[in-house]
Amino acid sequence: MIEQLRDWAGGRHLVGELADWISRPSVSRTGEGMAEAAAHGLGLLRASGLQAREVETGGWPALVGTADGPGPHVLIYGHYDVQPAGLVGVGCR
Repeated sequence: MIEQLRDWAGGRHLVGELADWISRPSVSRTGEGMAEAAAHGLGLLRASGLQAREVETGGWPALVGTADGPGPHVLIYGHYDVQPAGLVGVGCR
């Protein structure tokens, strides 16, 4: 799986893709953009050659990418689950 991800990353403009990823709203407290952010994250996992799926968590789903055979998995829960401006550390779940 690591070689597969290296091959994918080697031909990409990862800084631009990261900028696109973090510019998308994904405010977990209000739900703003969460469905769109999940779809985008799943698309990134699939574009890298992984099998992508959502895992229910009781809140917003986690995004998991797997490859055939043994090895590590990729979990996306970073920027995907942010808090609204001005509320960092106040009532975060």
